[in-house]
Amino acid sequence: MAKDYISGVDGLNRKLDHLANQKQMIAASRAALNKALTPVVVTARQKIPKSTNGHKTYLGRIVAPGFASRNIGKKVRSIDGAVTGVVSVKDEAFYALFFETGTKYIRRQPWLTDSFFANKVKMITKFSGGIEAYIKKAARKK
Repeated sequence: MAKDYISGVDGLNRKLDHLANQKQMIAASRAALNKALTPVVVTARQKIPKSTNGHKTYLGRIVAPGFASRNIGKKVRSIDGAVTGVVSVKDEAFYALFFETGTKYIRRQPWLTDSFFANKVKMITKFSGGIEAYIKKAARKK
């Protein structure tokens, strides 16, 4: 039996068009991207600079050391058929992004871009594995 190969994005789109409707494709892509971004979140939580002192957020809450680390998350959404994903800190920990780019008073300590590039291969593998699993599942149903 010949193995069915998919080559490139166009080949993937043709295969998905054959097996599923637009809504199902978006759901599969969102699930695969969500899984693919998980290693980035884990690494970012390890790499982000952490203080040994608590501090006050802009909302006036006093928080323990590691607050920014605990507030790193991912958001995956689809807009007009395009699926996008973002890894960042939640609003109350926005100051952690100053370490990423640096400021006049804060030395640049990239943690988010380093986390992304350190997990590039894992992300591709997890995303393509998720899409492949969906294609196999949809093909069994047809």
